[in-house]
Amino acid sequence: MVEPFLKRYPKVSLEIIPNQDDNNFFSGDYDLAIRSHRGELKDSSLVCRPLFETQWIFAASSTYLSDYGYPDTPEHLMSLPSIGLKGVSSNQSYDPGLVWQGKKLTFKHRLAVNNMRTIIAATKSHLGLAVMPKNMIKAELASGELVEIVKEIKIPSSSLFLMYPSRVGQPAKLIKFIEALMTWANKSG
Repeated sequence: MVEPFLKRYPKVSLEIIPNQDDNNFFSGDYDLAIRSHRGELKDSSLVCRPLFETQWIFAASSTYLSDYGYPDTPEHLMSLPSIGLKGVSSNQSYDPGLVWQGKKLTFKHRLAVNNMRTIIAATKSHLGLAVMPKNMIKAELASGELVEIVKEIKIPSSSLFLMYPSRVGQPAKLIKFIEALMTWANKSG
């Protein structure tokens, strides 16, 4: 999404800073934020535009499943090497509070990182199973490189939001970037 935008507008410069700390955004240092959120957003003085909703799934590589087997019980699932999403602003792994067959699932991840592309790459490299956004691995699922597992576990979806301070008084380049993000979201979601 960024590359086509910058090619179309060669005089525009973008500064992208991965950060989950809302304090920096609210201080006025940024023009807009893209936030993933589960459930309702808290009241905010910001304009919040939904980009799309994401379904999350458990997935593993077919090679990984050949080595470890398809998990059929909570105990088996939790005993397998896993890859987890770790918060940027905290030292905690994300825990969506999943329950399967009446048992709360807790994982001691073999690898925990704060970047979904790294989680996907590690999963494709057979390092563990992971919970990830289905829309980010469509091609891998279609090719069989990654396999959706334990489909009966319902993982709460999340939404991606575009957030910015005001609808009025925005620079033309920001308006064009927001339009490009909305177009990308309509194609991706």
